[in-house]
Amino acid sequence: RPLTKEQMEELIASLVAKYDATTGLGDDVLSLAKKPVDIAAIAHEIASLASARASLRDYANTLLPHADQALFYAQAGDTANCFRMAEALTRNLMDALPKRDPNSDLADLWERLEGAWEEGLRQSKRKQREGPKTLLRQAQAALTDGHGPIF
Repeated sequence: RPLTKEQMEELIASLVAKYDATTGLGDDVLSLAKKPVDIAAIAHEIASLASARASLRDYANTLLPHADQALFYAQAGDTANCFRMAEALTRNLMDALPKRDPNSDLADLWERLEGAWEEGLRQSKRKQREGPKTLLRQAQAALTDGHGPIF
């Protein structure tokens, strides 16, 4: 069975994470792996969920794979793509979500997204951390009252 686009991206990120000068992985693969992931789908999916007045459970089910992929990029050492995906999820969710989650339907999504942020921050260089930390503080202020403690 052929690999999906996401599986191919994850495979390439894994190869690059293990790359050293002796593996001969090749500059083409390295440049492909460092290419920014397309995050337009995240914004589109969240906008579609918002316009359809989807349940919070639908948000979680639709967006969990993106949070998992962001975590995967962080674990593979690709903090740039991890942060791109995690930021797209966080910013778009801050704008689209209702202010309350009384049944904690988004708890799994927040947990996985938090894991991606934590791993990305852990693996990033100090200079790369300030922007994400500022966004996380903004998200906490905007969402914690209605969604419980996040990040």
